[in-house]
Amino acid sequence: MYIELMRVFVDQGMGMLSAVCLTFALSAAGCKARQDPAEYNNKVITIANGFDADMTALNSAMQAGDYSKAEAARKKWDQKLAAGVKQIEAMGAFNGDSSFKNASLASLKLFQEVATKDYPALIKEREGLQSGKITDRAKERALLNAINDKLEKASVGLNAASDAFEKSVSQ
Repeated sequence: MYIELMRVFVDQGMGMLSAVCLTFALSAAGCKARQDPAEYNNKVITIANGFDADMTALNSAMQAGDYSKAEAARKKWDQKLAAGVKQIEAMGAFNGDSSFKNASLASLKLFQEVATKDYPALIKEREGLQSGKITDRAKERALLNAINDKLEKASVGLNAASDAFEKSVSQ
């Protein structure tokens, strides 16, 4: 069909370049590109897994009692989380369905909350314990429990969203 259309345009004096351009435009408009589900899922998971090294560095510094290093690692992690959120937001929906994207964003934003709110409070608490200004460890335990709960919720949520996405596209 497109070859015949090109011949008509060339025969009517429109030129080969015009015919090729029009044919390309018509074929591009007629074909809706479908996204690859594995590629989409892998991109989201790769973005989410890109923060592991930052979390490890933060936890290592916390365990070593080096809270200035922990704060530097936390800031780096927070910046990467913000960039990851923007990357996923820019991805758009998968073939019109934004449920996986939205669930992934919710998980990343929960990680971001831990990095921006909970860890700074824990670092401050640990600095107080280290200096002797604070002696009651109850707040530290409460912060640790809240951090662990949020990290688990974010991880489980992301994994569940990925599993649901894989299941929905395989049907």
